[in-house]
Formats: sequence, C-alpha cells, structure tokens
Amino acid sequence: ENELLETVTLPKENLPEDGGYDLSWNEKYILAIDKQIESSQDQFGLVCFDEEGKVYLANVALFDWEGNLVKEYNKGAVGGYNEHNNYQVCFPDGKVFEYDRYYYLADGNHTYWIDEDKVIFECHLWVVYYDFSKDEGKVLDDMGKYLDAYGKFSGYYGVQSPQCGVINGDFYYLCNKVEQNGKTKNTVWKANENGTEELFEGKEFWHLF
Repeated sequence: ENELLETVTLPKENLPEDGGYDLSWNEKYILAIDKQIESSQDQFGLVCFDEEGKVYLANVALFDWEGNLVKEYNKGAVGGYNEHNNYQVCFPDGKVFEYDRYYYLADGNHTYWIDEDKVIFECHLWVVYYDFSKDEGKVLDDMGKYLDAYGKFSGYYGVQSPQCGVINGDFYYLCNKVEQNGKTKNTVWKANENGTEELFEGKEFWHLF
C-alpha cells in the first residue's frame, strides 16, 4: 500500500560515476551490473567464459543488505577492437576474451537467483552458473555451435529469453536445439549446479509460464 519497507544505500565509489547500472537481488545479496551507456560505451557488466568453460565476471559488484561491498569483479574491464578489427574485452589483469566468449548482463532479465549464493545467467546460447560463496562458475549449456553455423540467424536457436524461471532452486527454460528445415522446435530444460536435463521426453512446446 505504497509503504516504504526498507532502504539500502550503496557506496558511490563502488558504482559507475555516471549512474549507469542495473540491480539484481535476493534475500542475501545485491548485484550491481554496469550498463553500457553513452558515457561508458566500452565498460559494462559481463559474464565471460574460456574454452574450458571456466567463468569470470567483469564490471559487477556484490553487496550485502547493509550496503557493504562484498566484492568487485574485474572492475575496469574494457571492450574495444583489436588489430584485426575484432571486438574483445580486456581485463585489468591482462586476460582477453574475444567475441562470443562473453555476454552482456545489463538491460534485461538475464540474472536468475537459484538460492542465496548461486545464480544462473541466461545468455541465449549459453546457460551459465555461478556460486558466489565459492567465487567460481561453469557453463552448463553451450550452444555456441549455432552462432558458428548461422551467425545472426542463430537467434532462432538457444534459450527463448522471456520464457524462463526458477522453481525450488532449479532454473527452467524453453530452448530450441533442433535443426528442422529452419523451423523451431522448443523443448523444456532444467538446469542447476549439477548440469542440465531435457524434460517431458523432448515434447515440443511454444510457451513456458
């Protein structure tokens, strides 16, 4: 009934100076993700993953509900073009992630908390898991082959972004992994820290609520 229940103040020094960030939270943490806006076009919140599936976060900050900083993740990572005119992201420690090994996290519901320490990042062709209590993550579902094969038309494959959700610590998503004369066939999948599983014996669905 329009009643203010709680106020949390986050320290300005751990947030982008221009105020460009999105927030995602659960009962324990608040995650601030830098947004790509005009004044910081090349510095934005990301989840990155190497060829082995190891996960790294960049330009995100984790706070508790007292507003205290828990950890900043690779603050200052910057995107830009290399000498071959390929876009890449460079971390402050020198790590480099080239195109298709990173995913932009702000401006959309990409973050799904599955418990107070664990999160799923929905990255369309990748389903990524991260455990903040261990500071480590892994790629649960890698559908990058569709990007390699179809380029921009890979948008027809992978996770149907608006049709995802969490129930009892599991992430459910509608997904197309079937090549069938250019037609999409979506099936329901479940993901958690143990991996992924296709449900309903692969029965085709159009919507997941």
